[in-house]
Amino acid sequence: MTAAPCVVDTSAWIEWLADTRLGKRLGRQFPDKPQWIVPTIVQLELSKWLNIIINDRFGHPVQPQGWFLVPLFVVDEAVERIKDGAITNYVYDPKAARLVKAVSASRAKKEKSG
Repeated sequence: MTAAPCVVDTSAWIEWLADTRLGKRLGRQFPDKPQWIVPTIVQLELSKWLNIIINDRFGHPVQPQGWFLVPLFVVDEAVERIKDGAITNYVYDPKAARLVKAVSASRAKKEKSG
């Protein structure tokens, strides 16, 4: 019987990736890597961080840390792909602002560099 995909919380995944003491404890609870959904979700969260400088309420320039922007329809599609188990076949394409088949994204990178 195949295990269902499991969403691993981004903060837990980052702890594991950074090889922290907490990450090691959390890692023992993670499902096998083929069942992870987190890499695509992390792409959605991290690939659209805004690199802007705005003025705070006192007029001082600040660069926000922790902002990201992903179109709502992409989030909706990601949720549907999680539900149907297909999320592992997709990656987020920030230039197109949409999910694309993982094969398509790697092929596009090859064509672009080649």
